[in-house]
Amino acid sequence: MGDLGICDERGRELINKVTDKRISLWSGPRNVSTALMYSFAQRPDTKVMDEPLYGHYLEVSGAPHPGRQEVIKSMELDGAQVVLDLCKQDFEKPLLFIKNMAHHLVNLDMSFLKEFHNLLLIRDP
Repeated sequence: MGDLGICDERGRELINKVTDKRISLWSGPRNVSTALMYSFAQRPDTKVMDEPLYGHYLEVSGAPHPGRQEVIKSMELDGAQVVLDLCKQDFEKPLLFIKNMAHHLVNLDMSFLKEFHNLLLIRDP
């Protein structure tokens, strides 16, 4: 594999041009979104969050899931509060990367999306 320095440099330039330093990745299952999240976690300037709306989704949808009760006990269940925290909270690092699942948006006002730089991760079924 050749030198990827130019790619890293261009990636850094693109991120520096993003005026809103809150990046929200929207994915479905089996899209390697976790691998992408872990790559962002390697950046010293980036705070990473993994599916902050998952508790809300489980509570509102009633979806059965292994470990459901543990997740519900450990996460904020009010999706509107989660969104407010993500939009308004001051995080300790300059860049916030949030890995989300699109189906977790159940019963939420989606106008908050304009507060983020949104990335859609789509795969060929």
